[in-house]
Amino acid sequence: MDLLIIGILSSLCAVVLALRVRQPPSIPVLVVQWPQPAPRIFWSGKRIIGMACLTAALVGTALTLWQAQTHLHGRLTATMQQTIPTQRPSLLRGTTSVVVTSASPQIYQDTMTKNQTGLALFTGGDYAAAEIWFREAIQSDPSYYEPYNNLAFCLYERGERDAAIQMWTTALSLYQQSADASAGFATALWMAGRIEEGRAWYQRALSLDSRYADPVWMREQRHWSSQMLDHSRQLRTQRGAGG
Repeated sequence: MDLLIIGILSSLCAVVLALRVRQPPSIPVLVVQWPQPAPRIFWSGKRIIGMACLTAALVGTALTLWQAQTHLHGRLTATMQQTIPTQRPSLLRGTTSVVVTSASPQIYQDTMTKNQTGLALFTGGDYAAAEIWFREAIQSDPSYYEPYNNLAFCLYERGERDAAIQMWTTALSLYQQSADASAGFATALWMAGRIEEGRAWYQRALSLDSRYADPVWMREQRHWSSQMLDHSRQLRTQRGAGG
């Protein structure tokens, strides 16, 4: 009896299973519930680290370029200091407190550098090289009188008196208050036989700066050569000066 009941139940289970298998499949509805992503703290951290590395690389590159530029500038400055004597500021002739030029500050600085380089060469006796630098300074700023004055002294030392007179004429047309240019111009006129003009211009130089009666000061502070001092001797003594 027990076996019969078990058999019947087993048969019923088999029938039920068979019927479920033969039913047409229904359209499954797949509901997928994705797990909520964890906060992307890890990825945000990587981004922050990447940005920090990139920033550090850019800053490092900029510092490297700046150091290279500074090193190059230092080498150029050292080279210029080896070429130009350290007493450059004292080489200026007839320095005034008024800047007589119409050029921009950058052009004026470039002109001053070239002019001072020429003066350093001039005081060293290299008149040919000094002339080149004075002409470069004039080309940089034709409105600045000082390179004309220095070039005039340079040309006079080289025996080109007429060219020197022309340069002094230009220098004084740009700035009439230059005692140094007036004295140099007077000396050249005197040696050219233009006696009265030479006297008048030297008197003007003395009225602008009485120290042009002192040959020692002229040699030490204005770098007049022995030749220029000798040629201007009578002009100084006519004013009752020594030397």
